[in-house]
Amino acid sequence: MVNVMRKKILTGMSALLVVLCVFLSGCSKRSTAYTAEPYYTYEDLFRKAGYTKRIAYMYMAGSETYESAEALKEAVGQPETAAVVEWEGSENKATSYNQGQDETKVGAVTSSYRYAKSGERIAKIGGGYYLEYTYKDGKLVQINRYPGEKKTADAEAVMTIEFKYDSEGNNTVVSVVDETDGNKLVYDYKLSYDEKGRLSTIVYVSEAGDEESYTNFVYNDKGLVSSAARYGKDDRLLVLTEYSYE
Repeated sequence: MVNVMRKKILTGMSALLVVLCVFLSGCSKRSTAYTAEPYYTYEDLFRKAGYTKRIAYMYMAGSETYESAEALKEAVGQPETAAVVEWEGSENKATSYNQGQDETKVGAVTSSYRYAKSGERIAKIGGGYYLEYTYKDGKLVQINRYPGEKKTADAEAVMTIEFKYDSEGNNTVVSVVDETDGNKLVYDYKLSYDEKGRLSTIVYVSEAGDEESYTNFVYNDKGLVSSAARYGKDDRLLVLTEYSYE
């Protein structure tokens, strides 16, 4: 299972992360498996901060070893494509795509979002899927992903994501059961936070319980993620993703 996940990540990292497509943000969820970004509403955060566009550049180490993020960037050079997310606040829509140096847009996917009167996100529709968000006592506890962009009465989820909290109310574990491609994948993310309560590290844990990789986050003065560095279990830098906002 882990080899399949790694292969998906390195071949697509589907833009980012897919983010990530990310970031997040999210065409092929498989490529985001080592970041968990799709489960965090960063597009909401940069919208609230007054930005409508996020640009992400990904630097991949491949088989090489680099002593620092700067060394990786210098060796790789400026990536030819960026993963972009644009927020249309008046319509509660976000469009993610890859953008080349000539500013052409590739693989654009537009998702629409629905919110409760209390402001909680309750649905995301786009990219051929319908995501339903469930809350308990004001906390997100589950996301179900259904095929198609309308949820029917007999629809069965192809992916279930559960959020688990500690005694202080921090989301410390995200558990995923994924059957999107017909093969069942089960894995967890272990989350930790900095002194300001911001997500600082995500550890990817395979079904066998092995910690396969971890991602560290750095924030800008607006409280938005400015970079994410993913490391292997041997602490070797694998991928650096840098974010800017407009």
